[in-house]
Amino acid sequence: MLGVHRAPGRATALDGAAVRRIAIAGYVLLAVGILVARRPDAVLHPQFWAEDGKVYFADAYNRGTDALLTPGAGYLVLIPRLTALLAQPLGLAAAPVVFNLVGLTVQLLPALFILSSRFGRLIPSLPLRALVGLMYLLLPCEELHATVTNAQWHLAVLMCMVLVAAPPRGVAWRCFDIGVLVLGGLSGPLVLVIAPLALVRRLVSGERWFGVVTITTAAVSLVQLKAIHDAGRGATQLGAGVRLLVRMALIVLATAALAALALLRGPLELKLLLVFGGLSLTLALLHPLIVPVGPQWPPIVVSGGAERYFLVPMLAVLMLLIWGIGRLPRRVAPVVGGVLAVTFLAGVAAHPQYPPLLDDHPAASAAALDAAPRGTVVDVPINPAGWSMSLRKH
Repeated sequence: MLGVHRAPGRATALDGAAVRRIAIAGYVLLAVGILVARRPDAVLHPQFWAEDGKVYFADAYNRGTDALLTPGAGYLVLIPRLTALLAQPLGLAAAPVVFNLVGLTVQLLPALFILSSRFGRLIPSLPLRALVGLMYLLLPCEELHATVTNAQWHLAVLMCMVLVAAPPRGVAWRCFDIGVLVLGGLSGPLVLVIAPLALVRRLVSGERWFGVVTITTAAVSLVQLKAIHDAGRGATQLGAGVRLLVRMALIVLATAALAALALLRGPLELKLLLVFGGLSLTLALLHPLIVPVGPQWPPIVVSGGAERYFLVPMLAVLMLLIWGIGRLPRRVAPVVGGVLAVTFLAGVAAHPQYPPLLDDHPAASAAALDAAPRGTVVDVPINPAGWSMSLRKH
């Protein structure tokens, strides 16, 4: 009886590829599910949040493309400006959906990027890379969740990942890297830290691609520096005191010994990540913007504010702990890893969801805006409570 038979090796390869695709699809669904579950209203009942509406959507509505290169908080903020221009033609009622989807997408990208083989040198185990990606999504950062205003911090993580990943192969990956560096660099000031670290990697590793990364980040840094200079953001009052300094010193000392060992004996990629985490936190704490007026440091302790400043350092500490566990004896490593995993999950379980935003009824506000005479300024309520954005009816 005649028939078509596939070679066993060929069938196994195809089956393996299919299983891999299914596993990746399952991972993506799980990652998206985690983001949605942490604050379901971000998808089911999207609302404007703070500067997303008050600054970026309002500027896009009132000024159009003229607002694209207007600095925010003293530097260029391209990602929220682009999002606002994309959302503005859809109307006031639909715009929060666009803001939240862009925010969630940027938040998701680091957890997907780490799955690529480009991180195989830093974390050889694919399941471990997947676990790190999920842990990243579970890090406690309420003010970074589903918001474009603070998406620059997730973009900063992506820029750092481009810096520590293996050089790209193929046009698509090269375009991805350059796109991340340009978009991230024009959306926040941390490209000023990435640029010299890119030069370090080029000089130490000798990999030609990081010459391109160095040139790109240097060029973007010059643009960002010009914007920072022109914006002329004033100095802020830190409100530093002995008690605050002691608390911060204890946090640093808790990981200092392991970090010192990693800087001496760890791989170059880990060293770059640790330096980036340390410098980004230092710059953020030297020039913070946590409250509009008054001392800036006390709210960090009192209200748990400024979570955004700790995102990159938290990721650096996570990678540092994974590296440290990998250096322990085989019998000890699973125990220590298990204890840390349980501790991490206990923290997540204590606060599994973020509180929903207040429903400011964007559809009703859209109807009021539509009914207003041309040229009328309409104040639209947004989150947090007491905030509003002013739109001049076209």
